[in-house]
Amino acid sequence: MRSFSNILLCVYVSIACAQNLEILEIPIGEVGLDTIDGYGPSDFDIDEKERIYVVDVVNQSIKIFNNQGKLISSFSIKEFYSLPTDVKPFYPFTHIAVQDSCIYIAWKSKVGVYNLDGREISKFEFSDDRCIFEMAVDDLNRIYLRRDIWGAFYACTVEVYNVEGKKFKELIIPENEYLCLRLKNYRIFKEKEGKGYMAYIKKYLIYGPNHNEIYEVPASNFVECLGEDDAHYLYLLIREDSQDYIMQLSPTGSILNKIEIKEWGMAVWNYFRIGRVSPGGNVFVWTYKEGDKYVRIYKYLMKKDKGNK
Repeated sequence: MRSFSNILLCVYVSIACAQNLEILEIPIGEVGLDTIDGYGPSDFDIDEKERIYVVDVVNQSIKIFNNQGKLISSFSIKEFYSLPTDVKPFYPFTHIAVQDSCIYIAWKSKVGVYNLDGREISKFEFSDDRCIFEMAVDDLNRIYLRRDIWGAFYACTVEVYNVEGKKFKELIIPENEYLCLRLKNYRIFKEKEGKGYMAYIKKYLIYGPNHNEIYEVPASNFVECLGEDDAHYLYLLIREDSQDYIMQLSPTGSILNKIEIKEWGMAVWNYFRIGRVSPGGNVFVWTYKEGDKYVRIYKYLMKKDKGNK
């Protein structure tokens, strides 16, 4: 196990310079950002060609951009939320995942599967009123759904379905696990201190593909898990001394890369996704400040050090 506080003793860490970064600017209207009511895109995903798929709940559509941020296609889904009246008092949890040239979308209590042209392949809906809080799709096109709205704080259930909506199984996720459904080979656990209402998260413990603890991060430094790439490297957004970084970890816990990031965050009510890692291992981070005419996507080009595992 490698401690966060001793990272400089573990491995050489590179800090970003100009050639590590590309900045894409997209007009706010193209991603569906409503500057009056304060709503905007609710989720995005990246495919193997680094095309960007955006959930535009304001215009009830899916927008597809190329790897340079140019809008190349879109299609409508008129069953999305009608903003803003349909989402109060909750934010519209609408999710997207791209796998094998199919687009998976979850909203309200529905899941739809579409091809890249927007043609509906399948759709299923739940009869209860629990909204879908998180979604992911694995290499076998199995759909993982978390529908416990309080699952971020308590033990929760993850349900697994095929594309026709047939349930395979349920997984009970313990209260101390940090749930990131995009992870295939890693698990992250929260170590707490104190009891009852006085309990707080002290640190995050990261377990690798071999089910052993490989790394730990103090809670004050942990911002978000950005997922893993096809080479099974893990990406974290962390904070040190008021500066934010993307950290790239190998399956054994070695720090392969650490890049200082410019900024992150969307000044809209319903946006909760900070960033995504592409299958090829580049990290896309979104940012928008009130009054801007563009949404900026920072694309961080992470080094692929195959020899340092």
